[in-house]
Amino acid sequence: MLNVSIAVYRCSAVTSSPSFYRILTAIDVTLTACRLPEQEPLLNGDLKFSGDEFVFVANDRLLAPNNDATYKALHDELETVAQCLYANADIEIQHRSEDPRERFSVLIKSSTPTIDIESLLANVHRRPH
Repeated sequence: MLNVSIAVYRCSAVTSSPSFYRILTAIDVTLTACRLPEQEPLLNGDLKFSGDEFVFVANDRLLAPNNDATYKALHDELETVAQCLYANADIEIQHRSEDPRERFSVLIKSSTPTIDIESLLANVHRRPH
């Protein structure tokens, strides 16, 4: 079996902070896309995506510079998204780099090492409205 890590949210513009619902909607779309090859009969279930982490990436370096101030501004919202996605499991949030030449990105990891795509989708669909 091949395990692949994915789930990246890329926002092209960040205002004061991205919307909780916009991020979860993007995660929903990404997870739905991951489910397709997992369910492909020709692959006989040999492809599985690892759901224990995802990366948030902001493409616009002007609106979301890769620095500690951006990280502090987005941390609480990303933590709320992660708690919804991982059903309140312990999570770790890491600013990946403060190099201003790189895009702002945050790695979010769950303490649940074997969470599957279907479980994540169920968690996203239970999100508050």
